[in-house]
Amino acid sequence: MTDTDATWQYEIPLLKSDEPRVVYGVVYSPCEKGDTRCALDSQQDWTTKKALRDAAWDFVAKSRAIRDSHMRAAKAELVESFIAPADMVVDGEQITKDSWVIGVRITDDALWNRIEKNELNAFSLGGTGVRISNSPY
Repeated sequence: MTDTDATWQYEIPLLKSDEPRVVYGVVYSPCEKGDTRCALDSQQDWTTKKALRDAAWDFVAKSRAIRDSHMRAAKAELVESFIAPADMVVDGEQITKDSWVIGVRITDDALWNRIEKNELNAFSLGGTGVRISNSPY
């Protein structure tokens, strides 16, 4: 097998907040070698706690861009970003320790209406990477 470029998507349920027009969601949950609780993404991939933490910090430091369906800039603002300090349940959704969670304030009426109608009900993480065969993980 040779190394290949990979493009991927991962959908995360939105959790509505008591704060006006703020939604929360798990961006990604980490996995460590041998951990049987891991959930692989739609490409059957995973990432470590350290790599996820580094990506979360890099996103906040350099980007914070929220997009509508991977296409255009959304009228929304990143208001929170954290690594879950413990396993927890929020609005019936299980969040595992070390998962990356974000909170986004929606500033656009049309976008908020789509969320209220459940037309938009998840964050979708998109990215590119290089798949490495013979990885020790």
